[in-house]
Amino acid sequence: MAYDLDEQENLAELKAWWGKYGTLATTVVVAISLAFLGNSLWGKYQDDRAFKASALYESLQKAIATKDTAKVREAAAELIDTYGGSAYAGMAALRAARANVESGDLKTARAQLQWASEHAHDDSDRLLARLRLGGLLIDEGSYDDALKILSNDIPPEFEAAFADRRGDLYFVQNKIEDARREYKLAYDKADSRSNYQRMIQFKLDGLSIPVALGNTAPAPAAAAATSSTTAATPAAATSAADSAPAKPATGSK
Repeated sequence: MAYDLDEQENLAELKAWWGKYGTLATTVVVAISLAFLGNSLWGKYQDDRAFKASALYESLQKAIATKDTAKVREAAAELIDTYGGSAYAGMAALRAARANVESGDLKTARAQLQWASEHAHDDSDRLLARLRLGGLLIDEGSYDDALKILSNDIPPEFEAAFADRRGDLYFVQNKIEDARREYKLAYDKADSRSNYQRMIQFKLDGLSIPVALGNTAPAPAAAAATSSTTAATPAAATSAADSAPAKPATGSK
C-alpha cells in the first residue's frame, strides 16, 4: 500500500532516529530484560536456600528432641557453613550449644556460641549468644574473658540480663560489693512486672541487701541459694533464640 506524504516523512524521521539511537535503545532493552531475568533467578535461588535451611533447622530440632548429639552437631555445622547468612544459622548455633552443654560437650558449645555472638543474623541472637558465652566462661574460670564479653555495647533492652550475669561473675570471685552493685543495676533495669526482677531480689537477699518491692513482700532469703552461674535471662531475651519459625527465613548468604 502506498504511503502518503505525512507517513513518508514520519518513516524518514523514524529511520533517522533509529540510525542514531537504535543501538543504544537495543542495549537498554536487553539490559533491562537481563536485569529482570537475573532478579527473578536470584529470588528463586534465595527462596530455595531459605527452604533448605528451614528443613535443616527442623532436622536439628528433631535431633535435639531425641538427644542425638551427633546429628545435632552435623546439622548445626551445615547450617553455619552453608547457610551462615540466614536467620536459621544463628538460632541453630544457640540451640545446638545448649544441647551440647547438656551433653557435656562444652568445647563445641563454646565454639558455637562464639560464632553466633559474632555472625548471627539477628541482633537479639548475637546478644543472647554473648550472654550465654559469658556464662560458660564464668564456669570455666575465664573471668577476664567473661568480663569483656559481658561489658561492651549492651543495648538498653539487654542491660538487666548482662548486669545480672556480671553480678554472677563477681559473686563467684567473692567480689561481693561488685556483685551487689551489678545485681542492683540489674534489678533497677528489669521490668518491675516480671518474675525476673524477683529472681534478682533473691540474689540480693543472699547478699543480705534486700530491695524494696513496693507492695510485694521480699522473697525469703533462703531462696538466694540458687547458683549464680545458672541465672535465668529475661523471657524476652530467651524467646528470640529458643523458638523456631515455621516459615523460611530470608537473608541467606
